[in-house]
Amino acid sequence: MAENSNLFDNYESNLEEEFYCEWLGYNIEVSYDEDISREYIEKNLNYLNELDKEFLKKICICIRAYYENYRELYPDLSDDLDILEELENNPEAILNYIDIGVCTFDDYEEKDSAIPVLNISGDCEWAGDKGITIAAKDDKILYVGPWQDFNIWKSRLEHFKFNYAL
Repeated sequence: MAENSNLFDNYESNLEEEFYCEWLGYNIEVSYDEDISREYIEKNLNYLNELDKEFLKKICICIRAYYENYRELYPDLSDDLDILEELENNPEAILNYIDIGVCTFDDYEEKDSAIPVLNISGDCEWAGDKGITIAAKDDKILYVGPWQDFNIWKSRLEHFKFNYAL
């Protein structure tokens, strides 16, 4: 776990802590239910921090698809942000245009405790109040698109209309 993390400093009553994400380069809030074990959260935060470069690149490609589709659907709202040329040379540059605010953990069944999960949400410069959510499970991207509040273990993410992970 990153040295800058203060996760679990106030575990007794405060179920929202901050965690420093290495590849984002800033702290994000960690939100979880009191029944979720520290071990599970720490394991998944380590997973988040140590994402495989190729997997992160795939996430960035999905984020870019969200950006491109939003520009197509709402050209008047996204005229001020044209980053496609920048992304041609560096697909990970798309990360400069998102601001992840929270990493959420949902209740899970014990049999699933070893499966790594990622459920992060925040803002993105192109979509204003729509925001962004990125969800993955066991190194498979399940959802990238406008902010959604769902349970990564129970929701059928393929049914969301604007899912750029598909």
